[in-house]
Amino acid sequence: MTDYIRVKEELTSRGHDEGSEVYEAVIALFHILDSQELPDKGLRRLVVDQFHSLETKPSVLISSMEKDNSKWIQFHLGSAPIGSVVRVKKGAYSSTPGRRFNGLVGRLVSGKAGRAVVRFIGHQDGIGHYLDPKNLEILVSN
Repeated sequence: MTDYIRVKEELTSRGHDEGSEVYEAVIALFHILDSQELPDKGLRRLVVDQFHSLETKPSVLISSMEKDNSKWIQFHLGSAPIGSVVRVKKGAYSSTPGRRFNGLVGRLVSGKAGRAVVRFIGHQDGIGHYLDPKNLEILVSN
């Protein structure tokens, strides 16, 4: 069973206050997980790991986004909320080190010194990459 007091305190300490979208979604996920009455913590951990693995897999994420009629538009650093899904434009970088970023999808972590800091989905390095905003697109709902 989930210790909801601890979860709520942890969410609040991370800047997600009660009533926020992130706060409510995380609490809802814990309620769903608890409702499954899994027999042990190991099985519960496996379910969470599988969910995380699938949720961060680019092909699964992109497929689910495309189903809701979302579209890619030019990214603007000042108007994009943290956590937004962004994509590096297909031909954005032509140099050898830069080409590896073309077409990658990630989440906006922050904006610093006129650069967008993006953590790419499905990459295990966990590094935020500093990218030129003009080379990015943002996913928006129609």
